[in-house]
Amino acid sequence: MRFPFTGQWPLTQDWGNKLIINGVDIYGQFGLKGHNGTDWGLPTGTAVIAPHEGRIIEVASDPNGYGNYVKIETVKFGSILAHFKNSIVTVGQYVTEGQIVGYSNNTGNSTGPHLHWGLYPIPRNKSDGYSGTVDPFQYIGGNMDNPDWLIKNSDSWIGTLAYLEITKSSPTLDDVKDVVGGIKARASDMEKQKGQVEANLITAEKTISNQADLLLKAENERKDLNSKLIDTQRINAEQQGQIKGMIAEHGEVLKELAECKSKREYNVKLRVKDWFIGKYK
Repeated sequence: MRFPFTGQWPLTQDWGNKLIINGVDIYGQFGLKGHNGTDWGLPTGTAVIAPHEGRIIEVASDPNGYGNYVKIETVKFGSILAHFKNSIVTVGQYVTEGQIVGYSNNTGNSTGPHLHWGLYPIPRNKSDGYSGTVDPFQYIGGNMDNPDWLIKNSDSWIGTLAYLEITKSSPTLDDVKDVVGGIKARASDMEKQKGQVEANLITAEKTISNQADLLLKAENERKDLNSKLIDTQRINAEQQGQIKGMIAEHGEVLKELAECKSKREYNVKLRVKDWFIGKYK
């Protein structure tokens, strides 16, 4: 699979992009979660080529959507190429990868000359929020009809990124290898950083576990102290009751002593009186 054009043209809108204009979800109003393809800034009249081989299953015009467009399908994948000035293929025709199928323009629902490319796997799931399309960058650089290639080159995005990063108009294989090497080196660094993050997470989990143990221990100590406090309060209440009883008992004793003292004094007075009367009678 390859890009559906030759030369260097800018990617003006990526696949899955959510476009909001004046508060309006542009793709949401069509029931989409995001952009159902990639847009490329091809000037009017630029040749559009088949990104992969396949049979032309549709050549049509959609004034409110794709404008003039063609649809190519293989057994595994399909492509929609839209906003053409005109197409030069017919339904049922078989095209090879790289064959010109039409010329770009600004037909249909478009804000300027560009090419819309929607890649989709077959069977196509139009209800997935992206009309069944997928990000094409993961497939560029190999034979999309070869299952072995798809399996063995699941990281083919590295090659795609390499092409996008190269500024030369005609990059050589060594240029591509250099950029791919740089990307792989960054990927290796990211993997190391991932390992460090995972190690930090393990350390954090252990710290949290230790803190949880300390908190549990502190809670148990708090409960123990609270139990002892309750026992102390109970003992204090009992002692206060005993003290009150002792005070009451002591009051009764004092009262009895006072009564005894009063009686003794009275008896003494009677005796003194009797003695005095008997002596001087």
